[in-house]
Amino acid sequence: MSEEQREFSEEDEQTRKAVERFKLSLILGESAYFDVYEYEVIIESLMDEAEIEMAQQAIELGLEVHPNAFELKVKKAQLLVFEGKAVKGLELIAELEEMDSENIEVKVAKGAAYIQVGDIPKAITIYEDAFKMSGEHDGELAYDIGLSLQQAEEYSRAIYFLEKAYAEDRHESVLYELGYCYSRIEDYARGIEYYKEYLDEDPFNAVVWYNLGINYNQVGNTENAIEAYDYAIALNEDFDQAYFNKANVLANTDRCFEAIENYQEYIKVNPDSEEAHFYLADCYFETEQNQLACEHYKKAFELNSENIEALHKVSVALMSDGLYSAAKKVMEEVIKLDDKNAIYWATVGNIHLEQEEFTDAEQAFHLAIELDVECVIAWASLSVLELTCKGVDAAISVVLQGLKLNEDNSYLLAKLTVLFLKKDDEKAASTLIKKAIISSDTAFENILLSHVEDKGMHNKIEAIINRYK
Repeated sequence: MSEEQREFSEEDEQTRKAVERFKLSLILGESAYFDVYEYEVIIESLMDEAEIEMAQQAIELGLEVHPNAFELKVKKAQLLVFEGKAVKGLELIAELEEMDSENIEVKVAKGAAYIQVGDIPKAITIYEDAFKMSGEHDGELAYDIGLSLQQAEEYSRAIYFLEKAYAEDRHESVLYELGYCYSRIEDYARGIEYYKEYLDEDPFNAVVWYNLGINYNQVGNTENAIEAYDYAIALNEDFDQAYFNKANVLANTDRCFEAIENYQEYIKVNPDSEEAHFYLADCYFETEQNQLACEHYKKAFELNSENIEALHKVSVALMSDGLYSAAKKVMEEVIKLDDKNAIYWATVGNIHLEQEEFTDAEQAFHLAIELDVECVIAWASLSVLELTCKGVDAAISVVLQGLKLNEDNSYLLAKLTVLFLKKDDEKAASTLIKKAIISSDTAFENILLSHVEDKGMHNKIEAIINRYK
């Protein structure tokens, strides 16, 4: 053991013994003598352990024995601020500054007090002054200031001091807080750097792996995000939020079967999570397990009756299974809860359309458009109704009208392209496809191909796309 390590260990042991002796004296009701330094370390230790009442007793007893001890008065000011009694703390700090205007501990306590009363600029000025007085090489002071500013959500200023602490001592706490602060200012790449450096020192911290996963996901690195969440779960199999976040990443990358497993793990611990049931239902719907989707959408609605969208999606899942009468009943309840949502009226219209109730369908689509002219689903569905009842020209007219109000909308442009092909107007269709390719409208191409079931037309569209590419 090095001399430095031995000194640290001995000092730590002396503090432990002093705290034990102080606690024992309180239990036995006997007085015990401690010098000023011993009272200091006792108070600091009790504050670190959040034993506030006992720390107050230590200060009171210490000041009875050493009434003029400046150091113990500083501890009293620190404790007042720690308890959230900033105004009283500032009163005592003012007295202490008259005795020693350049005491760094007093200045730091004053900065923390001003943070509590909401005067952040003044707190920052005080902290900067204290750090300059320290000679700007006090890593521990820089860390404490950085932590205080981080708790005040002043992340950029916190980073300034934490970087100073990092330059003096790259210990794990500094790395963690830097990773966290960079994440909060949305500099996720830097956050990743510090979290990875932390894990080089301690690869068994599940929380850091979890935070790393969040940052990887934010920069679009989904594979590394999933891997990070896996490490977090491996280190703590009860880490329910890691299961949830991993499930979200999997669902967003179309790996719904895997997402389902992770949502289920999360729900085991959080059976009343409306959000988890809703997302799980989405995955069941995407994998065509519509009965299970309905069950979990209903559960989400039971948990939160304001989540009308969950009830709406029950209807959509029922429609997907061809259960239009059941879907209609659900939508009647949805409309009672919210009759101003254009999407909901478009769904009502589509149910009527599937049941060949054309007049009711038309009324519902027009109501949806009146509520929101940007409801492209209503325009597209109305064009299907017109195609069925009046023919392709009427359908084209509807889509063109929709495009006047929703210029260059990929969905409507794809719909119009299909209608031109139905009319055997390959020139007009080719013009739209060419325009989309030139403008790199990949959404248009995906929608166009996914909405064409006729194999012959599908092949024709692919041929036109390939020709222009």
